[in-house]
Amino acid sequence: MLLSFIFLYFTLVWANAFEDRHEKIGSYVDAHLDPRKVKELYLFLLKNVPGHLGITEEYFRRFKIRKIEKFIVAGIKYRVHLRAHKQCITAEIWEKLPVYGGGKELLSVNRKC
Repeated sequence: MLLSFIFLYFTLVWANAFEDRHEKIGSYVDAHLDPRKVKELYLFLLKNVPGHLGITEEYFRRFKIRKIEKFIVAGIKYRVHLRAHKQCITAEIWEKLPVYGGGKELLSVNRKC
């Protein structure tokens, strides 16, 4: 009886620990980032998005960051939501670990809200 109780206890503790780890990796958090990081992401997008979408830099400057989602995937992936008037741009940036060469890479850009 005692042995089965100990087994059940450790099984539940292990399952709970696995679930917490999975939650941290799999779910996103709205990032309350350091303003310098937000500026860094915006400047990276300013350098890359206009050519990618075929718009001018001036036009892109009208878009303001509305939300940043942060994921952990072999580095950090940011999903940045920008909005101007009734238009939206969503961009994904991968900040790679040094093992993968470091730096940032623009994964995708689209005009969906």
